[in-house]
Order: sequence, then C-alpha cells, then structure tokens
Amino acid sequence: MKVLAVGSVSGTVGLTLGGGGGGGGGPFPFKSSSVSFLRTSKSSLAIAASLAGNDASSSSSSSPAKLLRRLLDSPGVHQGPACFDALSAKLVQNAGFQFCFTSGFSISASRLALPDTGLISYGEILDQGHLITQAVSIPVIGDADNGYGNAMNLKRTLKGYVAAGFAGIILEDQVS
Repeated sequence: MKVLAVGSVSGTVGLTLGGGGGGGGGPFPFKSSSVSFLRTSKSSLAIAASLAGNDASSSSSSSPAKLLRRLLDSPGVHQGPACFDALSAKLVQNAGFQFCFTSGFSISASRLALPDTGLISYGEILDQGHLITQAVSIPVIGDADNGYGNAMNLKRTLKGYVAAGFAGIILEDQVS
C-alpha cells in the first residue's frame, strides 16, 4: 500500500449508522478526539480514529486509546510500523515506536499464506488482534478493512475491536 497523503484533525467525530426501513440503526456511541485520514490511492481513503467508549480504557489514564489520542493530538509526524502477530508487535515496541497498526495483508499472509482479498474472516483478524494488543503496552490501531459488511456489521466490528484492546481502527471506503 502506498500512502499518498496523511493528515489529521482534532475535534469530536461522531459516527451515525443509518438504519434501514426496519428500525434499528441510529447513533452508535463512537466518539474520537483525533482522526487521521490516510489517502492510499486516488479512490481509496482510510480513516484511523482512536476508539472511545470502552469502560475499562476510559477509567485508566494510560489506556491505549488515551495514549493514542494524546499522540495524535501532539504536533509532528508520527511513525507506527505495521505488525501481524504478537512477536512483530513486540519488535515494533522494543524498537522504540510509540504505536503500531495491524496490517490486514500481513495477517492474511502469515495465517493463510494468501493475499488480503477478503479470504480471512472478521473472527480470524479479531483473534490475531487480541493476541497483538495483549503482547504490547503501546497503542495498536486495527485494520478493519471496510467494516466487514453493512452498517450493522460495522457496529459489531467496532464493539469487537474495542473488546480486543485496540486503541484505534482503520476503515476503508470500499464496497464489499
């Protein structure tokens, strides 16, 4: 993946999941004080946001989500290499980086020996992410592809990533 441009904004971002004709939907409690936009191609934009709403992380002043928000709010360019398992995340941390992110391609390649073409499941990515976040004390941003489906799937994805210990999430604006 070639990153063409990186930018960030401060403020509060709310994500509202629109419901279909069957009720449901409505606002989902997703708020972020820091959002980064990564343009990966002319037609693709990934959004990285620190996750809020995890009661366990909200009570700790040094939770991964709060550390990530603080880092994204600070001036300058912040480098965080990709990781694909607990060992690679440990190596990133031991090299002195302040955060890392999971790479869907790398996880798919290491678990299945296949490219990131939708063959690895949400559950497999979440399982790997949980192992990664438990291995390090630095914030980990999770690659959530396109949210694994429609708006209701995105709601489930966000809850799962928070529960797995991710400090942030990257969503792509691609259609499944």
